[in-house]
Amino acid sequence: MKNIFFIFSFVLLVLTSCDKRNLEYGEAFDRLKAMDGTFKLTAIKQIDEVTSDLTNKQLDISELMGTNPLTISFTKAGGITVTQNDSPDFLGFGTNLPSTWSFDDANYPTQVITNTGVALNLNKPVNQFTSGLEFKRTKMLRGKKAVSYVLTFAKQ
Repeated sequence: MKNIFFIFSFVLLVLTSCDKRNLEYGEAFDRLKAMDGTFKLTAIKQIDEVTSDLTNKQLDISELMGTNPLTISFTKAGGITVTQNDSPDFLGFGTNLPSTWSFDDANYPTQVITNTGVALNLNKPVNQFTSGLEFKRTKMLRGKKAVSYVLTFAKQ
């Protein structure tokens, strides 16, 4: 009984001693501003989605970028320019290159949606601490994940 009293007293003390001042978090980060600019492809990793749960099988295939790799330019106003250069079409645009883009969610984006219907999955968050982008593109085979590509871009 004594132990219960001491535990209850300790919990009560901890809860009543919390600092009750109002915290200010500052202005929200402008993710559109972070996307404004040109990004150059710097690395490509291929992930075997069939066995990756068991082996974490990733393969660096950056040599496929070519000597003049893909670039993507975004504007705050929603414009996008994709220049394939020597790189294969890992993003899935084909010949139907997009002209506009938006986030799937302005506050917590997980995808960049283009006017061509291609959605680029953000593999890392867009924030003030990162200077690049990372997209993950997964290819399906018979309705199941087969292979994914993680494309890393550096801001120019």
